[in-house]
Amino acid sequence: MKIQLIFPRHDPESYISRDYGYLVLPTGLEVLASVLERDNIDVNIEILNNYFTSEKEIMGRIDGDIVGVTDWETNHRTAMRLLKAAKDRGAITAVGGPNASNLGPRILNNHNYVDYVFFGSGEYAFSKLVAGREITEIENLWYRKNNKNYFNFYREVDLNSLPLFNFEHVIDFDRKKYKKEVSKRGGGEQVGVSFIRGCVKAVSGGRCSFCSLPLSGLKLMDPQKAWEQISCLHKLYGLDYFQETGDAFNVGNYPEKIFQARPRGLKIKFRGNCTIPIKPNEISTLKKIGFVELLSGLNHVDEKILLSAKINPRKISEIEKTVELLKKNNIIIKLSAMFGLPGETKDSVIALAKYIVKLRIKYDCLIHVNWAQPTVGSDLFNTLNANKKVARTYHDLTGGDLNNDDSINYPELIKLMVKYYCHISYEDISTIVEDITSYKPKIQF
Repeated sequence: MKIQLIFPRHDPESYISRDYGYLVLPTGLEVLASVLERDNIDVNIEILNNYFTSEKEIMGRIDGDIVGVTDWETNHRTAMRLLKAAKDRGAITAVGGPNASNLGPRILNNHNYVDYVFFGSGEYAFSKLVAGREITEIENLWYRKNNKNYFNFYREVDLNSLPLFNFEHVIDFDRKKYKKEVSKRGGGEQVGVSFIRGCVKAVSGGRCSFCSLPLSGLKLMDPQKAWEQISCLHKLYGLDYFQETGDAFNVGNYPEKIFQARPRGLKIKFRGNCTIPIKPNEISTLKKIGFVELLSGLNHVDEKILLSAKINPRKISEIEKTVELLKKNNIIIKLSAMFGLPGETKDSVIALAKYIVKLRIKYDCLIHVNWAQPTVGSDLFNTLNANKKVARTYHDLTGGDLNNDDSINYPELIKLMVKYYCHISYEDISTIVEDITSYKPKIQF
């Protein structure tokens, strides 16, 4: 039996360019492959990476008995095209990933060429599917039977039970060419690794209103195993820059445990997400582990808006102290700010804009400016979908159906969220955002 796993590039019409800088290595698909091999399932596995192989070439190579595709919001249409091509050639088709997780019934209803959709962690579920297990015994799986959609049950994956992976199944992957291309792009490429799944804030205080995370718990990989995985990839391919993909790396004393287990003489750099504030001793630990860049959500400065969005407010002084300490330790911090959350006013927009300018000027801080996005699966989306006026206007503008579509026009939905749930127009927010993202903003702090 031949298994083909495909990682698509961003859709041509996506807000992220298909030529976006990072060379993505499909670590998640390689984990699926390693589980299949560990379970002694007799299959031939190919991983086709759209970052190394063109979509046209991939289309020409599709000949698997089972074809699985990774689905992100930004590559959803491309994922569906690839699955249709696979079904046209007689394959069993499956899709998983962060976007597909919340779209199971929608995808099955709208695309009859998709047979299975995985919700959340799919490593063991996919292995059972390939092995031919009884369909009702497979966790985290949406499927179609007698023209009805069914979901069996949810089960989390123990990260410590997963085997180590490498990139032996990726077609057209050549480590020398990869390193040469990385060097041409400035040497800033990171390989994704997952030591943490879930969000500590979601577990302890519930999800933020814009969060569509499908996981309900928090799983941590044993530090010894985490370093074994890093050492494996470093030894085989000379890879030395990794992105830990969890929602926040600074969970309790986990960073200290990672540091204590760090092999001597291994020179590795890390990038990852964190929650602020971060204490001085924690920053010291992160530096000793090898972190050179951290990403965190500034989100907003208005406490009422933050509380309404179920985000824990932070003191401005704590944010600035963390930024200053990270800068002193030569760790880059990239913050993300969010405009357009329900309750937004002209005063709140200007307050956030001024603070962004202040951080940029005072600390030379990198800040990504985003719109709050009501992604399917989030409380924000559910609120908008339940509003008949919003749903009707969305249909009139786009021809779409918020109840059933698997490809949502988020730019239009964001505009409607601002229109019906904010006290300032989308156009006025856009004007302020355009100003603060310019080289010399008019707004001063």
